[in-house]
Amino acid sequence: KTQATRVYGEANAVRTAIELCILEGRTALGTDRGECDPGYTGSNLVVGARQVGGTLPTGLGVPQMLDPLVNSGNLITSTFGNKASLVLAGSQIILHRSQEGDWTCQVVGSGFTGTNEKYIPGSCQ
Repeated sequence: KTQATRVYGEANAVRTAIELCILEGRTALGTDRGECDPGYTGSNLVVGARQVGGTLPTGLGVPQMLDPLVNSGNLITSTFGNKASLVLAGSQIILHRSQEGDWTCQVVGSGFTGTNEKYIPGSCQ
């Protein structure tokens, strides 16, 4: 549960940056003027290549985002891997944004089903 809560917190940090980009009309991911740089750092519990600003060291990953960003949809997807528990490996925490700007959380994968429901972060139920 600690790993799932940590990954949820890391995704929320990215959510804050993405929300600001959307509100400012910067919907393309990138580092150029007028583009959105989510400013994320690598996590040893997540898999996924950096979409903005170069590559990550081996064993680190970042949440994946839609590009271009849109006002609603599955904007941020964190997939467990690298040093994550084998129970959670391949499972995902997905942050959705509604057209009105409300964010919700969804968990996907066997790491969160059946007896593993106890691993779902409290803020993501």
